[in-house]
Amino acid sequence: MEAVSDENVVKPVESFDEPLRFKLHLNVLHHLGMKLYASAPSVLTELVANSWDAESSLVEVDIDAAASKLTVTDDGHGMDRNALQNRFLSVGYSRREFTGSAMSDNNQRRVMGRKGIGKLAMFSIAQKVQVVTQVDGKPPIGFSIDVAELEEKARNDEEYLPAVLASPVPFKNGHGTRIILEELNRSIDKSGAYLVPRLARRFGIIGPDHGFQVVVDGVSITRAHAGIHKNLQFLWYFDDKSFEDAISFKSPLAMPESLNGKPAAKKINSLLEVDNVALRVRGFIGTVDVPSKLGADGESINQISLFANGRLWQEDLLSDIGDTRYFNSYIVGEVHADFLDSDDVDRATSARESVIQHDPYYLAIRAHLITVMAEIRDQWDRWRSEVGGAPDGAGSDIINEWIESLEREADRKLARKLIRSIEKVQFYNDDSRNRRARAMLYRSTMVAFEKLRVKKALELLEGVEDVLSPEFQAIFATLDAVEESYFHEISHQRLEVIQAFESKINSQDLESVVQNYLLDHLWLLDPTWDRIQGTQQKEVRLSEYLKASCPDSEDGARLDIAYRMQSGRHVVVELKRPGVRVPYAKIADQCNRYRRAVAEYVKQHAEWMDGGGAPGAIAIYFVCSDRTHLDEAELRALASLGAKILTYETLILSARAAYESYYHSRDSAKGRLENFLQRMEEEEKKPAKAPA
Repeated sequence: MEAVSDENVVKPVESFDEPLRFKLHLNVLHHLGMKLYASAPSVLTELVANSWDAESSLVEVDIDAAASKLTVTDDGHGMDRNALQNRFLSVGYSRREFTGSAMSDNNQRRVMGRKGIGKLAMFSIAQKVQVVTQVDGKPPIGFSIDVAELEEKARNDEEYLPAVLASPVPFKNGHGTRIILEELNRSIDKSGAYLVPRLARRFGIIGPDHGFQVVVDGVSITRAHAGIHKNLQFLWYFDDKSFEDAISFKSPLAMPESLNGKPAAKKINSLLEVDNVALRVRGFIGTVDVPSKLGADGESINQISLFANGRLWQEDLLSDIGDTRYFNSYIVGEVHADFLDSDDVDRATSARESVIQHDPYYLAIRAHLITVMAEIRDQWDRWRSEVGGAPDGAGSDIINEWIESLEREADRKLARKLIRSIEKVQFYNDDSRNRRARAMLYRSTMVAFEKLRVKKALELLEGVEDVLSPEFQAIFATLDAVEESYFHEISHQRLEVIQAFESKINSQDLESVVQNYLLDHLWLLDPTWDRIQGTQQKEVRLSEYLKASCPDSEDGARLDIAYRMQSGRHVVVELKRPGVRVPYAKIADQCNRYRRAVAEYVKQHAEWMDGGGAPGAIAIYFVCSDRTHLDEAELRALASLGAKILTYETLILSARAAYESYYHSRDSAKGRLENFLQRMEEEEKKPAKAPA
């Protein structure tokens, strides 16, 4: 491929009857171009999709890192001058609307484009853009755009005249389009190793089966480059082709004994219904044996991606299905729902990277996934019990050696179950700190297990699912103290927080201080929240949204009402003033007002919020000094509204009960176990290995 040299660029001339014209407002350029696309993969996705729509069979992306240049060339049908002006240089041109068809010019393909704004993507990463195009039987034509000059014209609401290219290089097949992006932003990663897997994960139609080849820096992309099959331990598939793909990509599926030598794969229901119309999805949901295998190339693929018509529509559905349990960190998958793009309804958001959340089709997909995930979770537990889960991180081989050293198979099975429960513990946002924390928990659990084994009391562990659960700590309340270890550190930190909370409750500045403290330590309301990976917190005041949804409301102006997104749910916390007894009717009314306020907030921020326009789960906490005036029936009724009434004293007592026994745990296990512990300690001191 040959780039167009600068000497071919001349001043705007009327080489045709009229010069090419390009006019748009600065706000459009910024919000539908420069600020909508932030990475090279997202920009190339738009250009590759345009090549698909042009019925290309080959797209080549050449990278010149030294010159800071990307060249994208396809062999599609190209554009004549009329198409170049009225389609490509017309922002908002929709092929589907103007032609009345969702098919490409020769009816070979269903087109991907809808909004006519994808072409603006290239202005987000480059300062200079050249476009050359040619149709059969005509010479090539082209133009160049200086993005800084375009931005200046847009700022002044003036028309921009692209510089016409005097003698563009013809295409070897006599047709096609070449786009050259120059002076790329320095922060853009443009290496082939970076782009290949990310483009492979954004399209489901690349490869000979679809007559569409994409070559990046000499590498012909295949679905295998997406990397989503290479570490699968278990597989659930919606259609037979997805199972065949997993086998052809040599997914290392486990073979549980219950399947008699067959791979751990199961077909799941692909049928869903919207308005009495049956719809089907394709694709798969799989799990790996350790979560670290979902981030091998520097980008996490711990997600379920949504595709329609061969193109990525939403990068992750997993975060939107309301299930934050730890087994989700093992999941990767794709759901193909072509019916999302089968009619005249545009269900995609502006960036084409998510679906409008309140669309009936999307809601049906979401509901179907929630049902399917419950089935998958149960099957995952059974298969993991059979094949055994591998701990992830420092000392994993030593832990497995310890498990295998146990004489009884029942003991080994029980030990694997406890070790697996540690995999879900997340105390920090930093992976390396989490690995160290889990390593210490592994050591403590091994000591606790051996203590019970010596006392022939392992049956006490059969009902325990989590080593940080009250059931686990209750066992050791009747035994000699467990080894001073990470259990001690956890509880020590928590008790310090609880003591500080007590002191703040007794202060005069009750509203603002205590409220902010609760928001920073939401585990005081629910001890599980800070153990969830990927927790996102967004804090706002509900005042203006409460006023917008309930104009007559007098609530929300005080400091004692706050809102935050936590672990995929909306959390509203109101602190009642000391001594105030609010009747049931008023609390119920406040619940409804807060729910409407949250819905108003979500609606106003639908484009960037995790929920994308659907309010989702809402939890409302009223914290007061006394709730004795409310009877059990009223408390149950409030619970049905998503509300919970807590007292400051209850918060402190329940938090102490959950963690205090850890703080006093000690153990002096000896003998065989000491060897494993010492080796694990040495292993932890070694530098962390890069993920496989």
